[in-house]
Amino acid sequence: MRAVVRLDCAPRVRWLSLHVLVLLVPLAVSADSLAGQVKLAWDPVADATGYRLHYGTSSGNYSSSVDTSDNTTVTVPGLTDGARYFFAVKAYNNATTSGFSNEVSGVVAPSPSPFSPDTTAPARPQGLRVRM
Repeated sequence: MRAVVRLDCAPRVRWLSLHVLVLLVPLAVSADSLAGQVKLAWDPVADATGYRLHYGTSSGNYSSSVDTSDNTTVTVPGLTDGARYFFAVKAYNNATTSGFSNEVSGVVAPSPSPFSPDTTAPARPQGLRVRM
């Protein structure tokens, strides 16, 4: 997925591109608590010294964010399985912060259960005699 952001890093204006890739990966946090995670990656922006990923469950309304420093990938843990999340990135440096990238979204895949139920039918007992 591609997103374009405008980042004013010097007195002149530059158009910089920011490419965002969303990978939905389930994660089992513990046997008692299951939560999903999302891994995102984007191309570096020239003159950017860091990035902040903004996300939330409604388009354009980002209730959470995480600073990734100068990393162009981040894994966001603790997301609700089956919920749709919306993501946008801002690049920054000492002088300025870009606007939001184009928004991407994805549904968090359900986490696998730590235990698989045994659905095998029980075997019929053989050689049993009941005395009365």
